[in-house]
Amino acid sequence: MQKYDNSRFISDKYQHSVNSSPYRGINPVCSIIDTFIFLKKSQFTSNAMKNIIAISGSTREKSTNLNLIHAIQSLTKDTFNVQIFNSISELPHFNPDLNTDAPPATVASFRTMLRKADAIIICTPEYAMGVPGSLKNAIDWVVSSNEFSQKPTALITASSVGQKGHNALMETLKIIEADIRDETQLIIPFAQTKISKEGVITDEETRNEVLLLLSALNNIVAGSTTIEPI
Repeated sequence: MQKYDNSRFISDKYQHSVNSSPYRGINPVCSIIDTFIFLKKSQFTSNAMKNIIAISGSTREKSTNLNLIHAIQSLTKDTFNVQIFNSISELPHFNPDLNTDAPPATVASFRTMLRKADAIIICTPEYAMGVPGSLKNAIDWVVSSNEFSQKPTALITASSVGQKGHNALMETLKIIEADIRDETQLIIPFAQTKISKEGVITDEETRNEVLLLLSALNNIVAGSTTIEPI
């Protein structure tokens, strides 16, 4: 993943914001948390909030991946309007006979949400060394309708290990032409020890990695190739 020099973002102009950050105790001088606060001021950030659809691959009501999405909402509240799609369990089993221009209502709503989004974030566990069935089912419903095609997409696999499930889902996202890059994918092993039930990423290294991923996704949506602080 691309590395950024956090210290370049720190100046007298922003020192008050740095000092008042709730994360200042972790790294008070140049925490990447504070760096992300300034991303909305950089040249690639437009005035309009970016509409992001976040999908949890877990159907559990209080899953680690849903907690991660809540953390992302908090970290990006000045840049992203993150709408959570937490109804993958309500989608019917994929049926090619129903995969038409007039699909079941829940499928039509799901497709519309994806179509209107500026980008998609998927946070998912690994299940039995693969992709959770409900998530794969949801993606099956949009293979032929092309909502993922060329759509900026980020994939975070937050699980006990995650590598095999992550790789399997990456193959699917590539075949449906999602715009996913090395810098917009991440595996968080032992995720339960790094993300709290309150929706806070408690592990500093993990938080930094997530913020770099979000910065890269923001950059891709804006169509910029560099991050330059003002």
